[in-house]
Amino acid sequence: YTWASRDRYEGYWEHGRMSGRGSKNMAHGDVYDGEWREDKAHGWGVKIFANLDRHEGEYKCDLREGQGTYTWANGDSYEGNWDNGEQAGFGRYRYGNRDAYEGYWEAGRKHGRGYFRSADGQIFFEMWRAGQRLTRKDYTGAAEASLPSLDGDLDGADLGAKMGDDDDADD
Repeated sequence: YTWASRDRYEGYWEHGRMSGRGSKNMAHGDVYDGEWREDKAHGWGVKIFANLDRHEGEYKCDLREGQGTYTWANGDSYEGNWDNGEQAGFGRYRYGNRDAYEGYWEAGRKHGRGYFRSADGQIFFEMWRAGQRLTRKDYTGAAEASLPSLDGDLDGADLGAKMGDDDDADD
């Protein structure tokens, strides 16, 4: 079916609505191929954006929801949980330069504990609140077993001596 807007859908319909498996090519260049429910992306699917970004994963009511991987055209990618279209819960962000961050997210921002691992082997334990880094401690060369847990509260009270003196969060 082709709309006046030049959007085009090929797939299953139910009661006059896109439902089941199908592919929709939008006039502005985005393409979604996957599961539909009542005219909305719902279930597993792949969306390729006009700017060449790509998301593969779960959708609910047209929003990224559940597990998925978003890859930006610049080579960065996020693999992890999504809630209401935003990164939420645990996820891994890989930068195009091979640096990586793994930790917790809320409302599309780093929030909670995580590790930043640089391409050259540096490891930093970090704590974040609403996208603002609160603390950063260098663990480069430390054994994996000695790294702080990613579970726990933002205040870090459970870390005790394991954190030691925090590096300046503005580094």
